[in-house]
Amino acid sequence: MWNAKELQISKLIEAQDLVLPRFQRKSTWNAKKDFDLCLSFFKGLPLGTMVIKDDVQDGNGQRYLLDGRQRWEALKGIRDPETVYTWAKAAIGIRSTWTEEQLTSRYLKAIDDYFGSDPADDATQDPQDLPDIELEEAERPEDVAEDGDLDVSDTQHVTGSAGLDELLEVLLLVHPLTARGSRFTRAFSFQDLVDNLPYVITTTAGPRVSGPTLREWIAFRRKIGPSSGAQLDEDSFLTWLTSGRVLGAGESVALRTRIAKNWGTITASIELNRRVETRLEQGVIAALVLSGTSASDDAKIFEIINTGGTKLTAAEVLSATPQWTAAVADPNPKLISDAVDLYDAMGIQPSEGAVRWDVAATLMSRLHARSVFGSLIGATPRDDTRRFERRITLGFQMVSGWYVGKIAKDHVEALPKTAKTIEWGKPDLEDLMNRSLELALKQEHFQFWDAWGLSVIGLMSDAVALNFALSLAIDWDRKGRPAVDGGDLKAFRRNARALLDRSIYEYCVGQWRGSSDSRIASNIALLRDGQQAAFDPVSPEDWQRLVDEVVDQGAIAGSDYTEHLDARIKLLLCYRNVVRRLWLAPSPSGRTEFDHIIPSSEFVGIPAGSPKKRMEHHITNVAVIPGILNRVKSDLVLNRITSAADRQQLSEFEDIPIADFDKYSVGNAVLDLHALRGPVIKHDLTVTRQARLETANA
Repeated sequence: MWNAKELQISKLIEAQDLVLPRFQRKSTWNAKKDFDLCLSFFKGLPLGTMVIKDDVQDGNGQRYLLDGRQRWEALKGIRDPETVYTWAKAAIGIRSTWTEEQLTSRYLKAIDDYFGSDPADDATQDPQDLPDIELEEAERPEDVAEDGDLDVSDTQHVTGSAGLDELLEVLLLVHPLTARGSRFTRAFSFQDLVDNLPYVITTTAGPRVSGPTLREWIAFRRKIGPSSGAQLDEDSFLTWLTSGRVLGAGESVALRTRIAKNWGTITASIELNRRVETRLEQGVIAALVLSGTSASDDAKIFEIINTGGTKLTAAEVLSATPQWTAAVADPNPKLISDAVDLYDAMGIQPSEGAVRWDVAATLMSRLHARSVFGSLIGATPRDDTRRFERRITLGFQMVSGWYVGKIAKDHVEALPKTAKTIEWGKPDLEDLMNRSLELALKQEHFQFWDAWGLSVIGLMSDAVALNFALSLAIDWDRKGRPAVDGGDLKAFRRNARALLDRSIYEYCVGQWRGSSDSRIASNIALLRDGQQAAFDPVSPEDWQRLVDEVVDQGAIAGSDYTEHLDARIKLLLCYRNVVRRLWLAPSPSGRTEFDHIIPSSEFVGIPAGSPKKRMEHHITNVAVIPGILNRVKSDLVLNRITSAADRQQLSEFEDIPIADFDKYSVGNAVLDLHALRGPVIKHDLTVTRQARLETANA
């Protein structure tokens, strides 16, 4: 069952039995989103909905935060003035050199931008008009539940601008925040007079006041003294600091003098701490609390609640289904270490062992074919959310494509039921993928491809790379997994060359646009049925039409490509260097780059749309060169290159005799350059390409 509840925020952020499950997504909120939540909290607006799975029975078990992790973490941060200030600084552009008036003005504008101006609202007060701070204990609101119970009785919640005034006080209390501290921490900086202050930490630059630790210390001292209803005075605060330690006469005078000087900020800090804590005690957040529901129901609710928010990937939803969260028996050590690495990257403490979801989610970590998968293989990325999500999704599609022949979401979800014989703990699939690709790519055709640092996924798409890897794995498997030289291995390698060629052609003419799930499933079905269509070479006539259109018309599939350097032109140029066998040892820069032979600066002033202007990004004015050579060439014309070695390399890579460098160093020569390089490019991508496909060198 499920219940809609209101949870007291202060108890929610302190709950010791609330934990993150394995499948929580990596935190993607930035400071602006944190500050937006902060604004809503202080104004008393709803804070969204969390989903909690309550597995506690008879006092045992835990509560899992299925959705709302980033809200939860932001609500924890609201307690710390410096954290709130850091959010505001990033969100609204606060500068440390601003006066309080400048900060207030920007803050009020940010409020208007976020909430919209409303004449009916009470005007936010200027800081100089704020009432004097009184240090009196807040009465506990009657509608707050007792300790240990997250439930809050039905209440009406009041919104208004008073809380936004309070938030402004927090910002002004901290301002400015620099590497040396803030106004907030400087007011409590007594470490030169009192040893072992509990809120002082040691850094490489020496002892300093820690903002978060100071806030905790204030909250603790406020709870234990002075007695209820009593005012905190300077003598009481001195006792707080010294904790009964006897000071010398000189030390006592110096400390009292410093306290008196800072007393206004000290009392404001303590009072603001009280008011923010009271607001957290009074504040609530909506939650769906699930109890006794199936994992698939949890996943659906998780999906529904996130509608309109960050889109859930299929892999995330699957991680809450019972079939995918079943434990793996005898997981291999590499799977365990990859799973630990994955959860560490997400900022989540993993459970013991591994589940089926881990097998698919970490598969790309165990693959080796960089010329197919590029940067998506290897160690889990820490700071690239898009690459992180692509790796996980591709892993699930790879597993589903191999075991059930389909990669659509519903087939992936049903995989554990459909393919019941999978031994999840064994590395069978990654071993198959690695070995088949290793043998397919261990031929001159792909060694050139690899030497240029190229990858199928980098130059084309995830779908093309997935189709390439699955098709070769199936072909190798159906041929009896040949591993020694012979007819079957040669045929397998010939198919690999043909598949790459077909993939490049199909990608260029747009056959891989949109969803590719059905296309990949169809290819897998044909291969499993013993058919060869996936490896049939593209006809020489089709390639000739494509290349003629690219070179002669500056178009691909009827569309002009010359407004910018088109990704398909990069792909064709890279493939041209592969079929030319233009060898390149891995360069120190580790990159393959694209050079405008006649640089863009030479096209300034040429009318847009004119024949010469259309040549700027035309295939005949672009060449693939090593990154280290491109550092030399940069935006220079050819005749500005003085090194004999560099000139020789440029001549080879860009198809221009050194004697003609002067001729092709001005923009007006671009049509002559087209006439020079056009026929050569055509020949390489048709005649030479066809010969490479048919070669027996495997």
